[in-house]
Amino acid sequence: MGEKLRSAFNKATIHLKPQKQGTCGLYSFWYATVLLSTFKSNLPIVYPRKGMPEAEKAGFSGESLRHFAKSNGSGQGEVFTSQQMVKIIREFKYDCVEFRNESESARKAFISEALKAERPVLVPYAMGDEKPVSKNVEDPLSHWSLIYDEDATEYVVLNPWYPNTPQHWTKQRVLKSNAYVDTHRYQKYFVKEQRNREDAETPYHERSKSSAYPGNQPPPAPQQYYDTKPDVQDLANLLIAVF
Repeated sequence: MGEKLRSAFNKATIHLKPQKQGTCGLYSFWYATVLLSTFKSNLPIVYPRKGMPEAEKAGFSGESLRHFAKSNGSGQGEVFTSQQMVKIIREFKYDCVEFRNESESARKAFISEALKAERPVLVPYAMGDEKPVSKNVEDPLSHWSLIYDEDATEYVVLNPWYPNTPQHWTKQRVLKSNAYVDTHRYQKYFVKEQRNREDAETPYHERSKSSAYPGNQPPPAPQQYYDTKPDVQDLANLLIAVF
């Protein structure tokens, strides 16, 4: 099951980079293109941000995922609905099947069938303490990752926080958190990333916890913050298989 995807991760010639700011959905899709392009020569690798060394080395000169997302209403690349993600995937010459069902067994079956067909699955879920959660925790996040393998009880997941260390999470945990993701909407205001900062290459989640501005009121220094524009967040029970 999913032998090509498993082999693709092991043989990938690119070092997967962790996300910056709220771009977990874009980075998860980038990982999908890295895996799929290793055994589908007609599919390109697309890149989440302009000027990435990996993109420059590959001679990539097209539009970045982040630029396209921002041009279509995203604050810094956040993805809050299935329509947004599907539009991004198809704009960059990939296709997908979206599936939404409250039944855990139905979603479990969809993931298994997608992996059998060598299609990695984008999954949004509620994240807490760096793991999927389905109950109230301190500072929960809406997050995207990529499922590319499974065994009898666990999914193997590329989390944009630690993409080079596949996570092994129980299927029940992932599916419950997938249903729970909209319980806490994504934070509206975040500190803008500053160029030439000493921690410019530090993954966003490892930076200061004060990066988010609490509440939905504009921050006192708006020029230092950006609005994620989460006018609608509709991700619960959503799965998207990419091919």
